Amino acid sequence: MALDDLRNLVALDLFEPNDLLTLSSAKYQKGTRLAGVGWSRHWFRSGVTALATHHETLLKAMQAVQAANPDYVFYLLAGHTAAQPDTRTTRHRRLWKSLASSGLAISPNRQSSGECQPDREDGLRFFGYSQVSLDDCAAVLEVLKAEPISHLAALPNGCEGTPAALIRSGWARNANRPSPEIITAVVEAGGGTFWLVGEFDDPEYGTIFVSTAEIVVGLANPPA
Repeated sequence: MALDDLRNLVALDLFEPNDLLTLSSAKYQKGTRLAGVGWSRHWFRSGVTALATHHETLLKAMQAVQAANPDYVFYLLAGHTAAQPDTRTTRHRRLWKSLASSGLAISPNRQSSGECQPDREDGLRFFGYSQVSLDDCAAVLEVLKAEPISHLAALPNGCEGTPAALIRSGWARNANRPSPEIITAVVEAGGGTFWLVGEFDDPEYGTIFVSTAEIVVGLANPPA
């Protein structure tokens, strides 16, 4: 099905009630300003599966971000959502090998990736980052679905230090909302974060890109 039946929404202040994604300002530093642009579809009306809708909208969002910001690089920020058993196998597999053992098709980028085991109080977890491309969209979606603590970010070229710092500290899962730690770090580096919306029997599925109002407006109104 063509993408022209997708709904496109913009919200210039995600801390105010809106039809896109409302965030809690209490979880962010004072003075933080966040905006969002999203692509979504009432999937059950269109005859397209919910999974296919997530794939279409994530790819559409990635393409729009890349077209508006050609110097941006995509990073998968992945992690174990649940605490892992403290065994030799867990410590040997770490993150990427454990994802592969679960049947996920993602492979870390050999030139730009990493993984860490942060010292956290919420159990043994591994976190990692890997540079990805549009061609990796389906594999990235698999990870985002299987490990919902994971995120996809877009950062200006040369900002690899941001994902590297994030995996050293790790981040907590923020149920049904993106991680404030990731959103803040990525926005401060001049980028934005993708977030999937819609689960279970929700009628509408889609993808939202969260960033500054300036970047969001550029995506919503690309140059001719």
